[in-house]
Amino acid sequence: MRAMISMAVVGLLVGGSLIYAAPQTSESPQASKLVAEMEKCEICKAMASKPELLQEMTWETHKIDHGMLCVATVPKEHAKEFAALHKAMLSNVEKVKAELNRG
Repeated sequence: MRAMISMAVVGLLVGGSLIYAAPQTSESPQASKLVAEMEKCEICKAMASKPELLQEMTWETHKIDHGMLCVATVPKEHAKEFAALHKAMLSNVEKVKAELNRG
């Protein structure tokens, strides 16, 4: 079970890291490729559905004992939209964990 959760968290962290490294314009070819890659991930696809919100996010990545921690922030005026995105991502994490338990 711990391995499954770790895999889900790694997916989130990789998506976050990719967003952090991506250029800030959604029209750029790199940004389009990033969104396309995120759409392939069951967890990250929630973020891919909101490219305009991704442009408003700032990311911090911190090394911790068992991996890394990514902290995303958005301006206050996007807090509700970000909360909904976070809820969708948590729902996707639960789906992935359920699939792994069945597998």
